[in-house]
Amino acid sequence: MFFGKRTPKNIQISNQLSNIKITVDLCYRLTSTVGLATGDPAEDAWPVRYFAQTGFELFCAQSFSINFGLADERVGNLTVILKCVKKIAAVRSQFDCIVRSIYFSPPSRGARIISYILQEDHLRHQWKENLQILAARLSFVRRRLREELEEMEAPGKWTHITDQVGLFCYTGLNECHVKHLIKHHHIYMYKSGALAVTGLTLNNVKYIANGIKETLLSIR
Repeated sequence: MFFGKRTPKNIQISNQLSNIKITVDLCYRLTSTVGLATGDPAEDAWPVRYFAQTGFELFCAQSFSINFGLADERVGNLTVILKCVKKIAAVRSQFDCIVRSIYFSPPSRGARIISYILQEDHLRHQWKENLQILAARLSFVRRRLREELEEMEAPGKWTHITDQVGLFCYTGLNECHVKHLIKHHHIYMYKSGALAVTGLTLNNVKYIANGIKETLLSIR
């Protein structure tokens, strides 16, 4: 199982877990925005801990490119949770082979920056405050987009915009809708309909909502 751009809320994950356990033996989770969903890194890390507690074996890839502002450093880590201690040596040997084939001695500057911030109380506190500010802004522009769409009576329901958290929002638009938005409104998003919430501002949210409404009315 893979969690990508859409960040489901904790209650959504726990409700779906019973179905997941029936069909999935190994999970892979990408956590590139820890702290930017709720503003609390510990809260955002809850899904990984929850999966581990319920007995899943999983890979958790964590990127610090966004939540530490280190996009040019490409720094992160991969955590592996296994049920059996005897498997550790075998898994580690495979990672050794993969790492050596890609790079031998990766740059450490990004990792050193993060380590320094997390070990210094005042810097760690400042980092958490910044995350709360960013998360609050993301939540605010989500609400504004939903309000604009509902006020102008765009076709469909838009509660899913605020039901989600994180940097991206699955709008429910399909690839044809996205192509129309790009061609006629110069509004860009992924073909899947995933919209970067960071691109929303008070100056453009009404324009984007109007573009979505026109697209939905034009393409049925």
